[in-house]
Amino acid sequence: MLGLGGLIAMPFWFGDGVANSIFNHNVGSAVTGVAGFGTAAWLATRMRRSDRAGWAAWSQFAFLAICAVDLIAGLLSLREIVSTRYGIQPHRAFTSADFGIALIGLVVLGGVAWASLRIALSDGAMPVWLNLSAGTVIAINVVALLTGVREVEALWPAMDSNPEAQLQQALAVSAFLMVYGAVLLAIGFWRRTAFIRWQALILLVFTIGKTFLYDMRNLSQGYRVVSFLGLGALLMAVSFAYQKDWLALREPGHARDDRESTYDSGTKR
Repeated sequence: MLGLGGLIAMPFWFGDGVANSIFNHNVGSAVTGVAGFGTAAWLATRMRRSDRAGWAAWSQFAFLAICAVDLIAGLLSLREIVSTRYGIQPHRAFTSADFGIALIGLVVLGGVAWASLRIALSDGAMPVWLNLSAGTVIAINVVALLTGVREVEALWPAMDSNPEAQLQQALAVSAFLMVYGAVLLAIGFWRRTAFIRWQALILLVFTIGKTFLYDMRNLSQGYRVVSFLGLGALLMAVSFAYQKDWLALREPGHARDDRESTYDSGTKR
């Protein structure tokens, strides 16, 4: 509690102070809080073996402790995705202390998502554990996207008086979002989870809209027509692949039900 209180009492992510090193007293307070709450949650989950009658109370205690760890990880990421965006200090792409602190927050969030999922899959676990794991996965993607966008923008600084530089920065950000969405979609296919695939599809749709409606506003009409034709062909190909189930996303039972329904309708005709 003291670690979390120290981190909240000194909101360095909104101040003018410069974080010259990843290892500072704010990060130390955060790590102290993560270690304390994480240990408390681990001890509480182990009580399931010796105190099954009181497991519901122990589970609630562990849930609150894990939520506190989630809060600390979110606070660690704020300076990278909020303060540096408003020019409090010069930002060096992928080498600043703020970027390293944000990575620590992402690692902590990943640990929370993994631990919550394991608890959710155990016997007698409350349904909120699965919701916590899903919410943490969404938080990981949001923090990773905002952090990556900030670093990419630092690589391609845009000047108000230079439209070409602004276009290069916008296209670089869109390329990063597209690559991230493609990797997320591949993970969803690999793990066969629609939850990850839907997040990837939402991101890809947003990136496509940003690219064609905002990034290419300075291009000539001919290039925009060709780009929209290419986008239409790509979307038709993806929808055709989904319809034919080339990626084998349907369950065997569902596929059998589809064949049976088709057979029944053909018999009636």
